[in-house]
Order: sequence, then C-alpha cells, then structure tokens
Amino acid sequence: MKKIVEKLKQQHFLRAFIGFYDKSEIGITSIAVAYYFLISALPLLLVLANILPYFQVQTDALLNLLNDMLPDSLYPMVAKAVKAVWSAVFWFTRFLHLVSSLGFFQMYLIFAKGF
Repeated sequence: MKKIVEKLKQQHFLRAFIGFYDKSEIGITSIAVAYYFLISALPLLLVLANILPYFQVQTDALLNLLNDMLPDSLYPMVAKAVKAVWSAVFWFTRFLHLVSSLGFFQMYLIFAKGF
C-alpha cells in the first residue's frame, strides 16, 4: 500500500491537482456560496409566489402526485407544507393585487389634481 501511495505522490497531475485544491480555499468558497444562497432565497420565493397562480395547478392533483412519489412517512409533512404554501400564495397574490391597485388609484388621484 505504501508503494502505491508513493507512486501516486510522484505523478505530476496528482501533485498539481492537490496544489490547486489547497490554493482554492474550498472552505471559504463553500461558506460564501451558502451565504449568497440564503440571501437570494427570499427574492426567489417572491418570484415563485407570483408565477405559481398562472400555472393553475390544482392542489389535489399536486398532492396525489406527491403521494405517489414520496415515502409514506414523509408525505404528511410535505402535504401540510404544500397546503400552507398554496394558501399563502393565494393570499399573497391577492395582497399584491390590492396593494398595486391602491397604488394605481393614488397615482391617478395625484395626476387628476395636477391637471
């Protein structure tokens, strides 16, 4: 076994790879990737919440699909989360429509007073 390890240490490609691996600071890079993933998660959820209503996927059809794909022990937790997200998406999009409508109405009033 020692002969094999010594033989591997002599190979130029392996030495170059290990040197590159040491210089690349994998630990710091992985921390940075995790940090930026967490920072970008909220905007991605907002985009997803705005796009989901346009697909018009029925909750029952999605739950049946998940029931077929997931293990029995995992399905109840996922089903509860899907129902919560689906209802939250519904109310979140309604809230966004209300806010944008009120903003448009206020902008109309401002322009109507100005002219």
